[in-house]
Amino acid sequence: LFQQVLTINENYNRRLQKMTMSSYCLSRSYQIKENIKIMHLLRKLAYPTILFNIPAFAFISMYTFLPHEERINVVRNISVAFFDLWISLYALSFGILTYNLEPRMQESVRRFYLAAYFLNSYDDFTGRIRKLTNFSPPPQIANETDIYFNMLSKDLHNHNQLKKHSALSTISVIEI
Repeated sequence: LFQQVLTINENYNRRLQKMTMSSYCLSRSYQIKENIKIMHLLRKLAYPTILFNIPAFAFISMYTFLPHEERINVVRNISVAFFDLWISLYALSFGILTYNLEPRMQESVRRFYLAAYFLNSYDDFTGRIRKLTNFSPPPQIANETDIYFNMLSKDLHNHNQLKKHSALSTISVIEI
């Protein structure tokens, strides 16, 4: 179903690009593009999710399907303890995995002061590992909304400059 929805969104996006201006909807275009970006991110996370869920499923299955006997209760209790431990490690490692897979996630998380402090030390550590393994750092991707806001600020700056240097007189409206 996930792949089907992604395919439908990509096909619709192609059709949007071929539409005329009278039938084109800007908000729908942005929504479809955002859906496609999010689905590509989720697709990157799908395989690690499957791999991370296998041990958790095994631990909880041991607890659920082992018989309730005195000699096996130790194994059942240990499997529950390992399940709890695995879920904690799963949450931590999945957050780190998401941070490493998506550069936009890195930008968003770094906006928080405390997270940025910890991530700087994490990046120092991974930077040393990258130097040892000769991996290059992920490319810096400019935020797409920054382009819009930069253009807007330039327009506003130019408008203010025109206002300051305008030789036109100001017209005021007086109500009678």
